[in-house]
Amino acid sequence: MEYQRIKYFITAAQAGSFSAAAKKLFISPQSVAKQIGLMEEELGVQLFDRVGRNVILNEAGKFALVKFRTVDTVLDDAIRSVRAFSETKGEKIRIGFFHALPKKSLITPVINSILTELPDIGLQLEMVDLGDTLKLLMDDKLDIAFTNLEETNVLREFNYLVFARKPAKIVVAPKHPWYQKEHITREDLKKESILMLDHADPGVYDKEYSAIYERIPYKDVVYVSNFSTMYTLLEQGKSFAVFPNIFANVDDIKFRFFDIPDDESYFLTTALCKKHTPNKSTEKVWNLLQSELSTYNL
Repeated sequence: MEYQRIKYFITAAQAGSFSAAAKKLFISPQSVAKQIGLMEEELGVQLFDRVGRNVILNEAGKFALVKFRTVDTVLDDAIRSVRAFSETKGEKIRIGFFHALPKKSLITPVINSILTELPDIGLQLEMVDLGDTLKLLMDDKLDIAFTNLEETNVLREFNYLVFARKPAKIVVAPKHPWYQKEHITREDLKKESILMLDHADPGVYDKEYSAIYERIPYKDVVYVSNFSTMYTLLEQGKSFAVFPNIFANVDDIKFRFFDIPDDESYFLTTALCKKHTPNKSTEKVWNLLQSELSTYNL
């Protein structure tokens, strides 16, 4: 029996529904139902009673949960042991993540995939600021980096994989007077301050890095050092920002996203690595990410 089906069964049994399990596993409810159905067929016994859209663990399912939990615990212990071993043996790869990227739908699945498919590679993980990403790659302090770029960026020194393409949006928080508006005009923008990262200037990346900001009118600029500070200032309701609605914490803060007047600009959520890298482990991870690119639904 495939271990993946056992994991799906345990997750569904603990979550209480296929849809809740699917969220934890970052797959569709249909995939969970299909794998559990195949598991029941293989075992020759039904593990859940289906009542409408709900599923209830039956007696056979409760018995199976006890047995399969033991298997799961043993395997988890084995995985931890192998990971600990890999930290002292073999080649390590350094991966940086822009800390505002979504953890549940991108960062966690990427890490789990690498650890599962390439357990012989040791990982060194770092959360980095947006403006530091390319410099760390160029200085060989990171092997692969996940970050957010404007669609117009030209990165000739790097290979890149695009995980998501999202439109740039005007962003305000509930305390901002625009929050109740239906749309934003260019005249509105000219009367308000914009929040901008203090390294969002052409010199950091290339001459086109701040192309979006150059096309947006505003009264003045409030520079901030990182996205945590930007979120804090946005919540105060005195300024607006420009970014896609894919970042972490945007749902918790209940931001309002508006189209940019007379502009269709996009941000790309990407993985980057230097071209012609001599690191074989980097090449293995890059090939894995490339092969699984379509599985990420951002």
